[in-house]
Amino acid sequence: MRSKSNVAHRQVHLLSTFQVEGTCDDSAIGQMGAKVVTFVAVHEQPVDRGLVAGTLWPHVSDTRASANLRTTLWRVSGAAPSLLDIDGHTLGLFSSTRVDFREAVALARRILERQCDVATISNREITLHVVPQLTTELTPNWYDEWLLVHQERWRQLRLHALDALAERLIEDGRCALAIDAATAAVDSEPLRESGYRCLIQAHLAQGNISEAIRTYRAYCELLMLELGVLPSPMMNDLLASFSFP
Repeated sequence: MRSKSNVAHRQVHLLSTFQVEGTCDDSAIGQMGAKVVTFVAVHEQPVDRGLVAGTLWPHVSDTRASANLRTTLWRVSGAAPSLLDIDGHTLGLFSSTRVDFREAVALARRILERQCDVATISNREITLHVVPQLTTELTPNWYDEWLLVHQERWRQLRLHALDALAERLIEDGRCALAIDAATAAVDSEPLRESGYRCLIQAHLAQGNISEAIRTYRAYCELLMLELGVLPSPMMNDLLASFSFP
């Protein structure tokens, strides 16, 4: 990707809502401009201009789609100069541009791959930044077909990362924070068992057997009500040493 010595440092927000910091008015970018920026931002490498045009304008000819893309790029460049790195064949973001979605993906991967030492992250950082990053959806009010796969991939990645974060926090003895992370996973996907298992493990690590049992029963009732099935043996094994009606 090309670089410029005088490129402005911008930040693109895709989590929760679309926003480009450093513009006077996001509406100046326009709806299609926002989608072009988003399309480029969710890809880690520059993307082919023809792919962008064909994906965002699928119901017109290639010539018309290319013309629409050129008009949109002109509008974005006017509203947010030095945001898009444009050449004859590809589109990308300048390296000085930060994207909250990319940063959240990188964080989730570091947690899952144990490249992130959770023990060195402060309680405040976990509460105010890490957990919120991993619980925020990618442009949740957009339903474009091309975006669905990225939204679903991010949903799966962040849920697995929340589970892993909760497990590491339990290992580190910070059970209250583990409960917070596991509860966030449960709230994000109420029928997903792994989040409940982490939550029960955190309660047990704190010695709160009653909370663990209450959580287990709540999940059993929800699972039976919604799907008509019972929890897996892994869930039952967590409380196998306790007897209760």
